[in-house]
Amino acid sequence: MRPGDRGAAVGFSVHHVGLAWTAQTPTTDTRQISLSAVRSPMTTSRSFTLAATEDPAVRDCTASRALFGDTITSGADFVFAGAEESESIWGDGPTIAWSRGEPLIICGSPGVGKSTLAQQLMLARAGLAEPEFLGLRVEPDTERRVLYICADRPAQARKSIARMVTGEDKAVLDDRLLVAKGPPRTAFLREPALLANAAREQNVGTVVIDGLKDIAPNLSDEATAGSINLALQTLVAQDTELVALHHPRKGRTERVGDGKRPDPGAQGLHLDDVYGSTWLTAGAGSVIGLVGEPGAALVRFHHLKQPEQAVEPFDIFHHHSQGRSVRFGDEVLIEIVSASEGVAAPDIAASLHGAAKSSADIERVRRALDRLSGDGALRRDKSPEAGKTLYWGAE
Repeated sequence: MRPGDRGAAVGFSVHHVGLAWTAQTPTTDTRQISLSAVRSPMTTSRSFTLAATEDPAVRDCTASRALFGDTITSGADFVFAGAEESESIWGDGPTIAWSRGEPLIICGSPGVGKSTLAQQLMLARAGLAEPEFLGLRVEPDTERRVLYICADRPAQARKSIARMVTGEDKAVLDDRLLVAKGPPRTAFLREPALLANAAREQNVGTVVIDGLKDIAPNLSDEATAGSINLALQTLVAQDTELVALHHPRKGRTERVGDGKRPDPGAQGLHLDDVYGSTWLTAGAGSVIGLVGEPGAALVRFHHLKQPEQAVEPFDIFHHHSQGRSVRFGDEVLIEIVSASEGVAAPDIAASLHGAAKSSADIERVRRALDRLSGDGALRRDKSPEAGKTLYWGAE
Protein backbone atom coordinates (compact mmCIF):
# COMPACT_ATOMS: atom_id res chain seq x y z
CA MET A 1 0.00 0.00 0.00
CA ARG A 2 1.39 3.40 -1.01
CA PRO A 3 1.18 6.69 0.91
CA GLY A 4 -1.61 7.98 -1.31
CA ASP A 5 -3.83 4.92 -0.79
CA ARG A 6 -7.10 5.63 0.96
CA GLY A 7 -7.52 4.22 4.44
CA ALA A 8 -3.82 3.68 4.99
CA ALA A 9 -1.67 4.86 7.86
CA VAL A 10 1.66 5.85 6.49
CA GLY A 11 5.02 5.83 8.21
CA PHE A 12 8.14 7.21 6.62
CA SER A 13 11.61 8.20 7.64
CA VAL A 14 13.57 11.09 6.21
CA HIS A 15 17.29 10.72 5.45
CA HIS A 16 19.75 13.00 3.76
CA VAL A 17 19.29 11.21 0.47
CA GLY A 18 15.55 10.53 0.31
CA LEU A 19 12.41 9.09 1.86
CA ALA A 20 11.54 5.59 3.04
CA TRP A 21 7.79 4.82 3.25
CA THR A 22 5.97 2.06 5.13
CA ALA A 23 2.25 1.57 5.47
CA GLN A 24 0.05 -0.26 7.93
CA THR A 25 -3.65 -1.02 7.94
CA PRO A 26 -5.40 1.35 10.35
CA THR A 27 -7.46 0.14 13.23
CA THR A 28 -9.79 3.19 13.19
CA ASP A 29 -11.49 5.39 10.61
CA THR A 30 -8.87 8.09 11.10
CA ARG A 31 -5.66 7.61 9.15
CA GLN A 32 -2.40 8.05 11.06
CA ILE A 33 0.87 9.18 9.59
CA SER A 34 4.09 8.48 11.48
CA LEU A 35 7.09 10.52 10.51
CA SER A 36 10.63 9.70 11.53
CA ALA A 37 13.14 12.36 10.56
CA VAL A 38 16.83 11.57 10.65
CA ARG A 39 19.11 14.43 9.71
CA SER A 40 22.22 12.24 9.86
CA PRO A 41 23.12 8.73 10.95
CA MET A 42 24.51 10.15 14.20
CA THR A 43 21.36 11.98 15.27
CA THR A 44 18.35 10.61 17.07
CA SER A 45 15.25 10.39 14.89
CA ARG A 46 12.18 12.50 15.74
CA SER A 47 8.68 11.05 15.47
CA PHE A 48 5.39 12.81 14.76
CA THR A 49 1.81 11.59 14.62
CA LEU A 50 -0.52 13.52 12.30
CA ALA A 51 -4.25 13.02 11.88
CA ALA A 52 -5.21 12.82 8.21
CA THR A 53 -8.68 14.06 7.30
CA GLU A 54 -11.21 12.09 5.28
CA ASP A 55 -12.65 15.36 3.88
CA PRO A 56 -12.63 14.85 0.08
CA ALA A 57 -11.98 18.57 -0.52
CA VAL A 58 -8.75 18.27 1.45
CA ARG A 59 -7.82 14.73 0.48
CA ASP A 60 -8.13 15.47 -3.24
CA CYS A 61 -6.57 18.93 -3.04
CA THR A 62 -3.87 19.61 -5.60
CA ALA A 63 -0.91 21.88 -5.03
CA SER A 64 -2.40 24.56 -7.30
CA ARG A 65 -5.69 24.52 -5.40
CA ALA A 66 -3.86 24.67 -2.09
CA LEU A 67 -1.93 27.72 -3.29
CA PHE A 68 -4.61 29.60 -5.22
CA GLY A 69 -7.99 28.20 -4.18
CA ASP A 70 -10.71 29.09 -6.70
CA THR A 71 -8.81 32.05 -8.17
CA ILE A 72 -6.77 30.19 -10.80
CA THR A 73 -8.24 30.42 -14.30
CA SER A 74 -7.26 30.10 -17.93
CA GLY A 75 -5.65 32.96 -19.81
CA ALA A 76 -8.63 33.27 -22.14
CA ASP A 77 -11.11 33.56 -19.27
CA PHE A 78 -8.82 36.01 -17.49
CA VAL A 79 -8.59 38.32 -20.51
CA PHE A 80 -12.03 38.01 -22.10
CA ALA A 81 -14.52 36.87 -19.42
CA GLY A 82 -16.57 39.85 -18.29
CA ALA A 83 -15.00 42.09 -20.93
CA GLU A 84 -18.46 43.42 -21.74
CA GLU A 85 -18.84 44.72 -18.17
CA SER A 86 -18.06 48.32 -17.37
CA GLU A 87 -14.58 48.86 -15.94
CA SER A 88 -15.98 51.63 -13.76
CA ILE A 89 -17.71 51.28 -10.42
CA TRP A 90 -17.82 55.08 -10.09
CA GLY A 91 -16.95 57.15 -13.13
CA ASP A 92 -17.84 58.47 -16.56
CA GLY A 93 -16.20 56.86 -19.58
CA PRO A 94 -12.41 56.95 -19.20
CA THR A 95 -12.75 59.31 -16.21
CA ILE A 96 -12.86 56.80 -13.36
CA ALA A 97 -12.83 57.56 -9.66
CA TRP A 98 -13.23 53.89 -8.63
CA SER A 99 -12.34 51.04 -10.97
CA ARG A 100 -13.74 47.52 -10.88
CA GLY A 101 -11.44 45.10 -9.05
CA GLU A 102 -9.21 47.85 -7.62
CA PRO A 103 -9.47 49.22 -4.06
CA LEU A 104 -10.46 52.86 -3.57
CA ILE A 105 -8.94 54.86 -0.69
CA ILE A 106 -10.54 58.14 0.39
CA CYS A 107 -8.03 60.21 2.37
CA GLY A 108 -8.70 63.35 4.38
CA SER A 109 -8.33 65.00 7.75
CA PRO A 110 -11.04 64.50 10.40
CA GLY A 111 -14.26 66.34 9.67
CA VAL A 112 -13.95 66.82 5.90
CA GLY A 113 -16.66 64.29 5.04
CA LYS A 114 -14.87 61.01 4.23
CA SER A 115 -17.54 58.91 5.93
CA THR A 116 -20.32 61.02 4.42
CA LEU A 117 -18.99 60.36 0.91
CA ALA A 118 -18.41 56.64 1.53
CA GLN A 119 -21.89 56.18 2.99
CA GLN A 120 -23.50 57.79 -0.05
CA LEU A 121 -21.41 55.58 -2.33
CA MET A 122 -22.43 52.42 -0.50
CA LEU A 123 -26.12 53.38 -0.58
CA ALA A 124 -25.84 53.94 -4.33
CA ARG A 125 -24.20 50.51 -4.68
CA ALA A 126 -27.14 49.03 -2.75
CA GLY A 127 -29.65 50.78 -5.01
CA LEU A 128 -30.83 53.12 -2.25
CA ALA A 129 -29.56 56.34 -3.82
CA GLU A 130 -29.44 57.89 -7.25
CA PRO A 131 -26.86 56.19 -9.48
CA GLU A 132 -25.21 59.54 -10.24
CA PHE A 133 -23.02 60.90 -7.45
CA LEU A 134 -20.89 64.05 -7.73
CA GLY A 135 -21.39 64.05 -11.47
CA LEU A 136 -20.14 60.48 -11.95
CA ARG A 137 -22.20 57.31 -12.36
CA VAL A 138 -22.16 54.67 -9.62
CA GLU A 139 -22.72 51.10 -10.84
CA PRO A 140 -25.34 49.49 -8.55
CA ASP A 141 -24.91 45.92 -7.26
CA THR A 142 -28.35 44.96 -6.00
CA GLU A 143 -27.73 41.20 -6.22
CA ARG A 144 -25.16 41.28 -3.43
CA ARG A 145 -24.82 43.02 -0.10
CA VAL A 146 -22.68 45.89 1.12
CA LEU A 147 -20.63 45.25 4.27
CA TYR A 148 -19.92 48.45 6.20
CA ILE A 149 -17.11 47.87 8.72
CA CYS A 150 -17.82 50.75 11.05
CA ALA A 151 -14.60 50.60 13.06
CA ASP A 152 -14.67 54.30 14.02
CA ARG A 153 -17.48 55.58 16.29
CA PRO A 154 -20.48 53.49 15.20
CA ALA A 155 -22.93 55.75 17.03
CA GLN A 156 -21.86 58.74 14.95
CA ALA A 157 -22.01 56.70 11.75
CA ARG A 158 -25.56 55.57 12.57
CA LYS A 159 -26.69 59.19 12.92
CA SER A 160 -24.97 60.08 9.67
CA ILE A 161 -26.63 57.31 7.66
CA ALA A 162 -30.01 58.06 9.26
CA ARG A 163 -29.95 61.46 7.50
CA MET A 164 -29.75 59.71 4.14
CA VAL A 165 -32.60 57.18 4.40
CA THR A 166 -36.23 56.99 5.50
CA GLY A 167 -38.44 54.36 7.07
CA GLU A 168 -39.50 53.31 3.60
CA ASP A 169 -35.95 52.05 3.00
CA LYS A 170 -35.99 49.61 5.93
CA ALA A 171 -36.71 46.47 3.90
CA VAL A 172 -33.93 47.21 1.42
CA LEU A 173 -31.50 48.04 4.25
CA ASP A 174 -32.34 44.70 5.87
CA ASP A 175 -31.67 42.88 2.63
CA ARG A 176 -28.66 44.69 1.18
CA LEU A 177 -26.66 46.33 3.98
CA LEU A 178 -24.66 44.63 6.71
CA VAL A 179 -22.93 46.66 9.42
CA ALA A 180 -20.05 45.43 11.55
CA LYS A 181 -19.97 47.65 14.64
CA GLY A 182 -16.41 48.27 15.76
CA PRO A 183 -13.09 46.87 14.51
CA PRO A 184 -12.83 43.22 13.43
CA ARG A 185 -12.60 41.00 16.51
CA THR A 186 -10.28 38.51 14.87
CA ALA A 187 -6.76 39.58 13.98
CA PHE A 188 -7.35 39.14 10.26
CA LEU A 189 -3.85 40.45 9.59
CA ARG A 190 -2.57 37.01 10.55
CA GLU A 191 -5.11 35.34 8.24
CA PRO A 192 -5.44 37.58 5.16
CA ALA A 193 -8.12 35.36 3.60
CA LEU A 194 -10.54 35.85 6.52
CA LEU A 195 -12.02 39.09 5.18
CA ALA A 196 -12.55 37.60 1.73
CA ASN A 197 -14.07 34.45 3.23
CA ALA A 198 -16.44 36.48 5.42
CA ALA A 199 -17.55 38.53 2.40
CA ARG A 200 -18.20 35.39 0.35
CA GLU A 201 -20.07 33.77 3.24
CA GLN A 202 -22.44 36.75 3.52
CA ASN A 203 -22.87 37.31 -0.25
CA VAL A 204 -21.09 40.67 -0.03
CA GLY A 205 -20.18 42.50 -3.23
CA THR A 206 -18.82 45.71 -1.67
CA VAL A 207 -16.85 46.26 1.54
CA VAL A 208 -16.43 49.71 3.11
CA ILE A 209 -13.76 50.03 5.83
CA ASP A 210 -14.24 53.10 8.04
CA GLY A 211 -11.37 53.49 8.68
CA LEU A 212 -7.96 51.88 8.24
CA LYS A 213 -6.48 53.44 11.39
CA ASP A 214 -9.01 51.53 13.48
CA ILE A 215 -8.43 48.04 12.12
CA ALA A 216 -4.67 47.81 12.71
CA PRO A 217 -2.08 49.67 14.79
CA ASN A 218 1.08 51.25 13.43
CA LEU A 219 0.19 51.63 9.77
CA SER A 220 3.67 52.95 9.05
CA ASP A 221 5.08 49.50 9.82
CA GLU A 222 5.95 47.69 6.58
CA ALA A 223 4.79 44.29 7.83
CA THR A 224 1.43 45.63 9.08
CA ALA A 225 0.76 47.56 5.88
CA GLY A 226 1.82 44.59 3.79
CA SER A 227 -0.61 42.34 5.66
CA ILE A 228 -3.45 44.83 5.11
CA ASN A 229 -2.63 45.03 1.42
CA LEU A 230 -2.59 41.23 1.17
CA ALA A 231 -6.02 41.02 2.82
CA LEU A 232 -7.44 43.66 0.48
CA GLN A 233 -5.94 42.08 -2.64
CA THR A 234 -7.37 38.71 -1.62
CA LEU A 235 -10.76 40.38 -1.28
CA VAL A 236 -10.83 42.08 -4.68
CA ALA A 237 -9.43 38.97 -6.38
CA GLN A 238 -12.79 37.29 -5.71
CA ASP A 239 -14.70 40.18 -7.37
CA THR A 240 -15.60 41.97 -4.14
CA GLU A 241 -15.16 45.74 -4.39
CA LEU A 242 -13.57 47.81 -1.63
CA VAL A 243 -13.58 51.37 -0.27
CA ALA A 244 -11.28 52.24 2.64
CA LEU A 245 -11.08 55.55 4.52
CA HIS A 246 -7.77 56.94 5.72
CA HIS A 247 -6.05 60.16 6.81
CA PRO A 248 -3.02 62.21 5.75
CA ARG A 249 0.21 62.60 7.64
CA LYS A 250 -0.01 64.93 10.60
CA GLY A 251 0.74 68.52 9.68
CA ARG A 252 0.20 68.07 5.93
CA THR A 253 -2.70 70.54 6.00
CA GLU A 254 -1.24 72.98 8.50
CA ARG A 255 -2.57 76.52 8.26
CA VAL A 256 -0.44 78.89 6.24
CA GLY A 257 -0.69 82.29 4.57
CA ASP A 258 -3.28 84.35 6.44
CA GLY A 259 -3.59 81.56 9.00
CA LYS A 260 -7.19 80.88 8.14
CA ARG A 261 -7.18 77.89 5.81
CA PRO A 262 -5.41 74.54 5.35
CA ASP A 263 -2.79 74.67 2.65
CA PRO A 264 -3.90 72.41 -0.22
CA GLY A 265 -0.65 73.00 -2.07
CA ALA A 266 -0.48 73.63 -5.77
CA GLN A 267 -2.29 70.38 -6.54
CA GLY A 268 -3.88 69.62 -3.18
CA LEU A 269 -2.72 66.60 -1.24
CA HIS A 270 -0.13 64.36 -2.83
CA LEU A 271 0.07 60.58 -2.73
CA ASP A 272 3.10 60.75 -0.43
CA ASP A 273 0.99 62.71 2.06
CA VAL A 274 -1.16 59.65 2.84
CA TYR A 275 -0.17 58.37 6.27
CA GLY A 276 1.61 55.05 6.65
CA SER A 277 3.65 52.66 4.58
CA THR A 278 3.65 52.94 0.82
CA TRP A 279 2.09 49.44 0.67
CA LEU A 280 -1.27 50.98 1.64
CA THR A 281 -1.54 53.09 -1.50
CA ALA A 282 0.51 50.77 -3.73
CA GLY A 283 -2.34 48.24 -3.66
CA ALA A 284 -5.05 50.83 -4.38
CA GLY A 285 -6.27 51.52 -7.88
CA SER A 286 -7.55 54.95 -6.94
CA VAL A 287 -6.78 57.38 -4.10
CA ILE A 288 -8.95 60.45 -3.50
CA GLY A 289 -7.85 63.33 -1.27
CA LEU A 290 -10.30 65.69 0.45
CA VAL A 291 -9.04 69.08 1.66
CA GLY A 292 -11.00 71.50 3.83
CA GLU A 293 -11.76 72.77 7.29
CA PRO A 294 -13.25 70.28 9.80
CA GLY A 295 -17.02 70.58 9.63
CA ALA A 296 -17.02 73.01 6.70
CA ALA A 297 -19.67 72.65 4.02
CA LEU A 298 -17.15 73.12 1.20
CA VAL A 299 -14.19 70.76 0.63
CA ARG A 300 -11.90 70.19 -2.33
CA PHE A 301 -11.71 66.90 -4.24
CA HIS A 302 -8.29 65.83 -5.57
CA HIS A 303 -7.55 62.62 -7.47
CA LEU A 304 -4.17 61.54 -6.09
CA LYS A 305 -3.90 58.18 -7.89
CA GLN A 306 -5.90 57.28 -10.98
CA PRO A 307 -6.73 53.94 -12.64
CA GLU A 308 -7.20 55.75 -15.96
CA GLN A 309 -7.99 59.38 -16.76
CA ALA A 310 -7.95 61.57 -13.65
CA VAL A 311 -11.03 63.26 -12.27
CA GLU A 312 -10.21 66.97 -12.37
CA PRO A 313 -10.23 68.78 -9.00
CA PHE A 314 -13.58 70.24 -7.95
CA ASP A 315 -15.39 71.55 -4.88
CA ILE A 316 -17.87 69.41 -2.94
CA PHE A 317 -20.72 71.00 -1.02
CA HIS A 318 -22.03 68.99 1.95
CA HIS A 319 -25.69 69.53 2.81
CA HIS A 320 -25.03 68.55 6.42
CA SER A 321 -28.65 68.43 7.55
CA GLN A 322 -29.62 66.17 4.64
CA GLY A 323 -26.51 64.01 4.51
CA ARG A 324 -26.18 64.87 0.83
CA SER A 325 -23.09 65.94 -1.10
CA VAL A 326 -23.07 67.64 -4.50
CA ARG A 327 -20.64 69.38 -6.81
CA PHE A 328 -20.45 73.03 -5.84
CA GLY A 329 -21.41 75.52 -8.52
CA ASP A 330 -23.79 78.33 -9.38
CA GLU A 331 -26.90 76.25 -8.66
CA VAL A 332 -25.76 75.57 -5.09
CA LEU A 333 -24.88 79.22 -4.51
CA ILE A 334 -28.28 80.36 -5.83
CA GLU A 335 -29.99 77.80 -3.58
CA ILE A 336 -28.14 79.08 -0.51
CA VAL A 337 -28.94 82.73 -1.23
CA SER A 338 -32.57 82.04 -2.16
CA ALA A 339 -33.14 80.28 1.17
CA SER A 340 -32.20 83.48 3.05
CA GLU A 341 -33.92 86.82 3.49
CA GLY A 342 -31.00 88.85 2.32
CA VAL A 343 -27.44 87.72 2.97
CA ALA A 344 -24.00 89.30 2.65
CA ALA A 345 -20.90 87.81 1.03
CA PRO A 346 -19.03 87.28 4.35
CA ASP A 347 -21.97 85.29 5.71
CA ILE A 348 -22.06 83.08 2.62
CA ALA A 349 -18.30 82.52 2.88
CA ALA A 350 -18.70 81.53 6.53
CA SER A 351 -21.43 79.02 5.65
CA LEU A 352 -19.15 77.45 3.05
CA HIS A 353 -15.76 77.49 4.75
CA GLY A 354 -16.65 77.63 8.43
CA ALA A 355 -15.37 80.11 10.97
CA ALA A 356 -11.89 79.97 9.41
CA LYS A 357 -13.00 81.78 6.25
CA SER A 358 -10.28 83.96 4.74
CA SER A 359 -10.46 87.35 3.05
CA ALA A 360 -9.73 85.54 -0.23
CA ASP A 361 -12.72 83.26 0.38
CA ILE A 362 -14.99 86.28 0.91
CA GLU A 363 -13.75 87.97 -2.24
CA ARG A 364 -14.29 84.84 -4.37
CA VAL A 365 -17.85 84.55 -3.06
CA ARG A 366 -18.51 88.24 -3.65
CA ARG A 367 -17.36 88.01 -7.28
CA ALA A 368 -19.58 84.98 -7.88
CA LEU A 369 -22.61 86.72 -6.29
CA ASP A 370 -22.06 89.86 -8.36
CA ARG A 371 -21.78 87.79 -11.53
CA LEU A 372 -25.02 85.93 -10.80
CA SER A 373 -26.75 89.20 -9.93
CA GLY A 374 -25.62 90.67 -13.22
CA ASP A 375 -27.05 87.64 -15.04
CA GLY A 376 -30.40 88.08 -13.28
CA ALA A 377 -30.13 84.85 -11.28
CA LEU A 378 -29.93 86.85 -8.01
CA ARG A 379 -30.87 90.32 -6.77
CA ARG A 380 -28.42 92.70 -5.14
CA ASP A 381 -28.97 95.84 -3.11
CA LYS A 382 -27.13 98.05 -0.65
CA SER A 383 -28.70 97.82 2.80
CA PRO A 384 -28.71 101.19 4.62
CA GLU A 385 -29.37 99.46 7.93
CA ALA A 386 -26.66 96.85 7.59
CA GLY A 387 -24.28 99.14 5.75
CA LYS A 388 -23.33 96.39 3.29
CA THR A 389 -24.50 94.78 0.10
CA LEU A 390 -27.10 92.04 0.53
CA TYR A 391 -28.19 89.39 -1.98
CA TRP A 392 -31.59 87.72 -2.51
CA GLY A 393 -33.09 85.15 -4.78
CA ALA A 394 -34.33 86.42 -8.14
CA GLU A 395 -38.00 85.83 -7.29
